[in-house]
Amino acid sequence: IPAATSTYIVLEEDGMFYAIHGQTGKTEFAGDDASAVMQSAINALVPKGGRIHIKPATYRLSRKLSIPPNMVLTGEGYASHLIAPSKDWAIEVTTNKDEWLKTGTIRDMRITGLIDSSGAVRLVDVFKQRLENLIIADFTAGEGIRIESIKYWAEGWLQQRASYWGLPTTRSRLHTPPSLPRLSSNILLLPD
Repeated sequence: IPAATSTYIVLEEDGMFYAIHGQTGKTEFAGDDASAVMQSAINALVPKGGRIHIKPATYRLSRKLSIPPNMVLTGEGYASHLIAPSKDWAIEVTTNKDEWLKTGTIRDMRITGLIDSSGAVRLVDVFKQRLENLIIADFTAGEGIRIESIKYWAEGWLQQRASYWGLPTTRSRLHTPPSLPRLSSNILLLPD
């Protein structure tokens, strides 16, 4: 997705982070905390949803990004690099009963962890979510991707072109309530 069609474009310049409105070109959020700037842009798009384009840079997250399921978060490949916060996830997508059919996408970025990061992407009760062209690495104490379903069946998950480096990040978990059968066949990993 080109940056020009995004609702917000996030970039780093000289240690400062900016969220620029994609249509007006106006800087709406700025600061030295990448998480705060990105989360402000995300929150400005709730509940309608939208697209956030992350320009090439390294974004060390101080806290997880909480994203609704109708959001498209896209980077520019390996150069758009998120570093997960200590003892937390880089990105968490959750839903509620009014949003469960909405589809979101996380694509074209690299997500790495610190020695004690929880993981890269956590999906909770999300019915449709696309994960495309993600490079997930260095989660020595955590997980790469975790899919949890408490209220809904976690069906139809397809991860395409996902690269996993290192043994700890080769784990993807599917969590279902104890009363439901474990649906291990719902996750399909396709090689590059």
